[in-house]
Amino acid sequence: MSTVKTNGAAGTAKPASEPIPDVAVERRFDAERLNAVANHPEVFPWVRGLSPGALDLSGGAENPQNVVLTGDHGAIVFTPVLPAIWEVHTQVVPEGRGAWARGFVEAALRWMFTQTNAAELLTRVPEGNAPAAALARSIGGRSAFDVARGWVFE
Repeated sequence: MSTVKTNGAAGTAKPASEPIPDVAVERRFDAERLNAVANHPEVFPWVRGLSPGALDLSGGAENPQNVVLTGDHGAIVFTPVLPAIWEVHTQVVPEGRGAWARGFVEAALRWMFTQTNAAELLTRVPEGNAPAAALARSIGGRSAFDVARGWVFE
């Protein structure tokens, strides 16, 4: 697993191979959309950890210290780690992967850097999760380090 860091610096993203749509994000304090995305059959194996059944992420979504942003095909959870440093968890269903996902993440980053104290964002990319790795690279994320056995998968 790699940990990827990005900051608010403009111009760090790689050029897109397809146009990036203008995607709206909405802050939510409930887990309805987040749960739907996290429990999608193509997303669930990557986020379930040791959970034997469907996830209910209501506790995290209802916590006002966290930021949950949603869109048509995905949800992103930002959790504060230290002052101005947030950890990011992005889930996108297959229909939203590619250009929509990049637009979604860019809109979410814009929201976080303008509406919160965020100065640095961290995410984890599980080994073997090619869509997550591609998305992180597409927005200019860079690998900071690898953690052996740092992600619980299945």
